[in-house]
Order: sequence, then structure tokens, then C-alpha cells
Amino acid sequence: MLATINPEVRKSDKYGFEYMEDFREPKLKLNDDKKINITLSRMKKDGLMILLTVRCDDLRGNPPKDGEFDRAWFRIINEETNQTVDYKKIKEIEKPDEFDEDAPVEEDPDEEEPKPRTEVIYVAGRLFLQPNGRWVYESYNHCFTTDKHPDLASSLSEIYKRSEEEYASQNEAIKNAKDKLLANEEERKQAAKTAAQKKKGKGAGKKDSKEEAEEKLEEVA
Repeated sequence: MLATINPEVRKSDKYGFEYMEDFREPKLKLNDDKKINITLSRMKKDGLMILLTVRCDDLRGNPPKDGEFDRAWFRIINEETNQTVDYKKIKEIEKPDEFDEDAPVEEDPDEEEPKPRTEVIYVAGRLFLQPNGRWVYESYNHCFTTDKHPDLASSLSEIYKRSEEEYASQNEAIKNAKDKLLANEEERKQAAKTAAQKKKGKGAGKKDSKEEAEEKLEEVA
């Protein structure tokens, strides 16, 4: 994993990421808007993937009112064209049946450090760079819990890395097989050409039986 952008790590000049808050004019502000700018033109390396996730703050100390975040949403937008690429309300994403976001954290008196709370991570989707240099967005809108996937981003990045390596290896194997077939076909053609030339050479230096018989008659005469 090359870089992470969040409220703690707010900027990456190398990869063109920037986390922003309060970016709207006060009259246009909607709740606690947050935004991440991604400059795709800064990244040209093959095999890159950007995983887009949403995580919730720990509000157990200050629980929200009922329905306060019912309209919470995320949106992926191309600011150059003002095109909305993806839009989803958080509450519309199905959570695991056994997950209870408000469940208290069970504390073990024998442990020095308290257990971290189990939270849900919403995976909006991913951006990946094709070999032709074109960025493609793939929507997921799925969620995972941290008790089963404590380091989700790293796990998904590693899976993507292995799949890219396997894909490249398979393409290389296919290319080598095609090159071998072409080489075998060229050898077959050369062998056939050589055999034809040898046969033609032998035929040119050999008289047929009719010619020989005529020559013998002329000698007798």
C-alpha cells in the first residue's frame, strides 16, 4: 500500500491526494461536509488501484439523535465535467446481520489495554488504471466489520497486487506460447521449402526413361 488519506493524514503531494473540511461557502454548507481531492493525472504507473472507503466516528460518548444521520451519503464526482460517478446513502448499504454498531465493548479485566470497538467500513468502490492509461471506476457499495477484517485496506491491496501479478504472468505465458507456435510454424515452412528445393534439384539432373530410349535409338541408327 503506497499511501493512505484520512483526517489524520491529510495530504500526499506525491500521489495528488488531499483531505478537506469546510470547503463550501457557509450558506451552502451541508452538515459536516468532508472531501478528498484525487488528482488522477499525477499517477501514471501501471497496476495502481485507489480503494475508496467510508468510516464512522465513535459517537458512543455523544450519541446522535434518532434519524440524525439518515441522510448521510457519499458521492464520487468528476469535478472537471461535474459528472456524478457514484452516489449512495449510507443507510441503504446492507450491514452484516450480527453487527450492532451501538453494542458496548466487552472489557476483560485481565487485559491491560481495552479491546477496540468493532466498527463497520463502507467500501464505496475502487479506481484502477488500465494499461492504456485510462482510469476506470468500479462500484462496490459493500461493508465489512473490523472484528473480521481489522486491516481491510491492506488485505484488499494485497489481493489486488497478487491478482495483477498473476494476470501479468498469465499474459507472459500466453505470449511465450504464441511465440513458440510461430517459431515452430516458421521451422516447418523452412523445412518444407528446403525439401522442395532438394527434390527439384534431383529432378533437374535426371533424364526420364523416354529421353534415354530416344538417345539409344539414335546411337544405333
